[in-house]
Amino acid sequence: MTIRVLISAFLLSLVLPAPAVAQDAYDVVILGGRVMDPETGRDEIANVGILDDRIQAITTDDIRGRRTIDASGQIVAPGFIDILANMRLDRAAH
Repeated sequence: MTIRVLISAFLLSLVLPAPAVAQDAYDVVILGGRVMDPETGRDEIANVGILDDRIQAITTDDIRGRRTIDASGQIVAPGFIDILANMRLDRAAH
């Protein structure tokens, strides 16, 4: 009887899909920050998923990544600040 149960369990494990392994969907995940995006009018507490140096998701769903940044109490403003703006101004002045 025990052998029959073990064989049945083994065969069943081959047929059923593997359990969801906690895979990292993103390279970096910024969790729980106040996401402000003037272009879309978004202003909410959300999570940001970044993959290959690009924002792939802004969502209130739980997401996972290889690196996690806790942004609770912080403002996350994707694309709001142009880090190259000062370089352009300096170049025009000379």
